[in-house]
Amino acid sequence: MSLINDALKRANEQKARQASAAELSEELRPADESAETSTLWPIGIFAICLVGSAWFAWAWWHGGTSKVPIHADVVEAAARTPVQEAADYADQSLEPPVITPPEPAAETSEPAPEPEPVSPVASSPPAPARPSPVSAPVVPAPSPIRTASAPSQPATAAPLPARTPPIPVSWAPAVFPALTLQGIYFRPANPSVVINSRTLHQGDEIAGARILAIDRKEVTVQWRNEVRVIGFQ
Repeated sequence: MSLINDALKRANEQKARQASAAELSEELRPADESAETSTLWPIGIFAICLVGSAWFAWAWWHGGTSKVPIHADVVEAAARTPVQEAADYADQSLEPPVITPPEPAAETSEPAPEPEPVSPVASSPPAPARPSPVSAPVVPAPSPIRTASAPSQPATAAPLPARTPPIPVSWAPAVFPALTLQGIYFRPANPSVVINSRTLHQGDEIAGARILAIDRKEVTVQWRNEVRVIGFQ
């Protein structure tokens, strides 16, 4: 029995749950669109009527203040119906065209003036052709005759200047130049020497003599083919 009661309770609970779900779905159902459209229709009609009345009032106001004169032919053309216009067009097409003859030219009693006689003009005879002048033949000018001229005398040559006798040159015997040793700056790398108040190094020349070697107390000098050793005096 307890099992049957439990099964019945469960069935009742499921039914209650299904009913609550159906109620919730009905509550959450969206509002009917027809209700909204039914409320919008009167508002739209009222707005259209309001705009139409305003337009009619504006047209009446401007029509009463500014009156434009209308011509009679415009009124008549507006009053005609399309049927009347078609009948008028048919009548015009059936009527034969009236051809007016041209007016005759007015007759003048005065006779036409006679043409004046033209006096003949004597034509002048053609002028005789003038003969072209004959040019005289060109005679070549005679060439000038050369006359024999006297032989020209040869130009006299200018006298040559007198030669001065050469000056006799006395050749002195070659002598070794006078060299005076005044000091020695001896350095193993680059020694120097003072000769005749000039500072010289190895390989320099003075008075045609070349310095060959520099020692502590003497200097070796070469003049031409002669080699001498100079010391302090």
